[in-house]
Amino acid sequence: MKFFFYILFLFPLFACSQAGDWIWMKGDNTPNTNGSYGTKGVPYFYNTPPGMYAPGFWTDTAGNLWVYGGLAYEEKEALWKFDPNTVLWTWMNGDMSSGAIPNYAAPVGVYDSANSPGCLIFGMFTWTDKQNHLWMYGGSGNSRLSCELWQYNPVINQWAHMNGPQDLSGVDDIVFGTKGIESPTNTPGSRYESNTAWTDTAGNLWLFGGYNGNYLNDMWKYDIATGRWAWMSGSNIAGDAGHYGPIDSPSVNYYPSGRVCNLHWQDSQGNFWLAGGGSFSTDTCFVDVWKFNPSTLEWTLVKGSPTPDTVNFSSGNCQANTTNKEGGRYENRAVWKVCDNLIINYGGANYNNTHYNINNDLWAFLPQQKEWMEINEHSITGDYGLQGFASAQNYPTGRIGSCSFIDKKNNLWLFGGMDWSANLRYNDVWKFVLDTTCVGSLSCNQACNLASPTITPTATAICPTDSAQICAPANFASYTWNNNNGTGKCIQAKNAGNYYVTVTDNSGCTAESNHVSITAFPSPAVSISQSGDTLRVYNETNVQWYLNNNPIQNATQNIYIAHTFGNYTVSVTDSNGCTSFSLPTTITGIQDISNYENISIYPNPLSVGNFQLSVGNNLIGAQVEILDDNGRIVYKSEIKTTHSEIATPFAGGVYLLRITTGTGIAVRKLVKL
Repeated sequence: MKFFFYILFLFPLFACSQAGDWIWMKGDNTPNTNGSYGTKGVPYFYNTPPGMYAPGFWTDTAGNLWVYGGLAYEEKEALWKFDPNTVLWTWMNGDMSSGAIPNYAAPVGVYDSANSPGCLIFGMFTWTDKQNHLWMYGGSGNSRLSCELWQYNPVINQWAHMNGPQDLSGVDDIVFGTKGIESPTNTPGSRYESNTAWTDTAGNLWLFGGYNGNYLNDMWKYDIATGRWAWMSGSNIAGDAGHYGPIDSPSVNYYPSGRVCNLHWQDSQGNFWLAGGGSFSTDTCFVDVWKFNPSTLEWTLVKGSPTPDTVNFSSGNCQANTTNKEGGRYENRAVWKVCDNLIINYGGANYNNTHYNINNDLWAFLPQQKEWMEINEHSITGDYGLQGFASAQNYPTGRIGSCSFIDKKNNLWLFGGMDWSANLRYNDVWKFVLDTTCVGSLSCNQACNLASPTITPTATAICPTDSAQICAPANFASYTWNNNNGTGKCIQAKNAGNYYVTVTDNSGCTAESNHVSITAFPSPAVSISQSGDTLRVYNETNVQWYLNNNPIQNATQNIYIAHTFGNYTVSVTDSNGCTSFSLPTTITGIQDISNYENISIYPNPLSVGNFQLSVGNNLIGAQVEILDDNGRIVYKSEIKTTHSEIATPFAGGVYLLRITTGTGIAVRKLVKL
C-alpha cells in the first residue's frame, strides 16, 4: 500500500487516462479498514476515514466533499473533508471513538466547540446553504432516531444545534400542523434512511420521505430566517401509497409513494427531482421518476408507474432509447448532475426473488428524452489497478450507501459504501472521467464551452480595517458576483466568506469561476494597565507607545515607564499583522529629569560583570530600581555615592532602570547579554 501511495504522491493527477475510465485515487483496496485519522485539522497524505456506509455528506461551495458519521465497524461522529485538487483528507471535527451521544453545550442556535450531533448513521438529510454552512437533519445513532437540525460552520469549525428537542429519548413523532403554514411546533419528527434534500432559490431547506417505522412521502420546508418547519406536500398518513396521475400532468394532488434511499437532483430552474428508491420491509424497488416545483407545489410523474420492478434492460453501452431501464433499486445514493439533461447514477441494490443484488453499473438518465442509458458495466468484484492511474479494467466493487460529488471539470467522484450481503465497508475514493463521445451528443448542450475564469485576490486573509481586492479577467460582457457583492470586474472583499463570479460572454454563454475563501482576523484586544508611572500592555508581539498621539522613540516594549505627564496610548500588532490602539491613559505630576541630571551607566549592553552607575551629587539619596519586561522589580537600592556598582544576578534580557527623586524620575534601557 505504501508503494502505491508513493507513486500517487509523485504523479497525483498527471497520469494519462482514457475518458470513461475509473481511477482509484485514495483509500485502501481492501474493505473494513480502520482508516488513519492523523492530526485534527491538518491535511496529510496518509489520512483516510475508515470503511464507511451511509454517512451524511455535502459538497461545499469550493467543491470539497464533507462526510459525517456513518457506519464503520461501529457508529461514528467524526467530520471529514476531502479536497479533490490535492486528493487529501482532513479530520476536521468530532471524536474518532464510537458511540458518542449528542452534546448540547450551548443554547439552540449558538455555536460551541463542545457541541456535537453525536454518532449518526443510515443516511441523514444534508444541505449546503449560500453562506457555505453545512446543515444536517435526522439519522439514527445509539439506539435512537434523531429529529434534530444541526448546522456546521467551517470557518470556526463548530456545530450549532438549530432546531428540535435536546433530549436522548428516542423516537419523536411528526407534528404536521396545517399544510403550507409554518409553526414553531411543527416538526418532521425522527426519520432516517434517506438523503433526499434540496435548497430552493430563497435558501430554504426542503426534505422528502425517509423512514420512521413507516415509509414516508411527505415534503417539508425549513425557513432558515424564521427557524420553523412547514409541511408542504405529500400525505400525513403513515405508509401512504402515493397518488399517481398521468405522465406529464402536474398537480398539487399528485405525489410519490413512501420510500427510502432514492436518487435525487435539482435542475437549473429550481425544480426538485427524485427517482427510484424502495421499501426494505417488502423488498419493493420503484422505477418511477418525479419532478416537484417548489413554487407551485405541484408534483409531475415524468416516467414510470406505481408498479415495482427490479429488472434492468440495456440495448448497449451509450445507447439511449425508451426501452432501456435501470431497474428498480434502492441505496443508489451516488448521483451526479452533469447538466439538466444528464443525470448519472451508480450502484445500489435490489431484491430478485430470493437474494439481494449489489450493483456496480453506471447509468445515465436523460430528462429531456425521458430515457435511460447504460454507460458501462463490469464484474461486481471490481478491479483497483494502480492508484492514480487509469485503465479500462479499473472499476469499483458493487456497493450501496456511497457518497458522491462532481468537480468543476465534470469528473465524477465516489467515496465509500458497503456490500451489505458480505458486510464489507469501503474507504476508497474513485474518479470517473466522462466519455464525451458517449454522452456529449445525447445530453448536454455543447454550443457553450466557455472556460471557467480564474479570479485572484490580493490577499486571502484580512484585518478588520482592511479589504482584499478580487479581480476576474477582463473582456467579458457581464460579471455577477455571489451574494450581491457586485457586477464589476473587481470587487473589494471586506468580510470573511467564499467569493466567486459568474461571467457571461458576448454570445450569452456563462461560466462560474474558481472559489476564493477570505478569512477575516479579529482585532487584537488592547488595554493599558497602570501602576503609578509604570504602564503595561499584555501578550502582544509588536508594541509602540505614544505620548499625546506622537510615537515615543524606542518605546517598543510591553512595559513603559512614563517620564512626564500627558496622555499615553499604545498600539499593538498581533501575529496576524492586525493593529489596534488603546484608549488614552493620563499621567500627572511627573517630571522627566533625564535631560539635566548627569547620569551614566556602562557597559551597556553588558556581557560580563556588573553595571557601573555614575551620577551627579544631587542624585545621592535617590532610589534606583531595575524592572524586567513584566514590570517586576529585580533590583532595588539607594544611591549613596556618585559612583556605584549594580550587581546583576538576573537573567539576560532587556530591562528598564528607573531613578526616582522627590522632583521627578529618569529612565534608561539596559541590555544584559
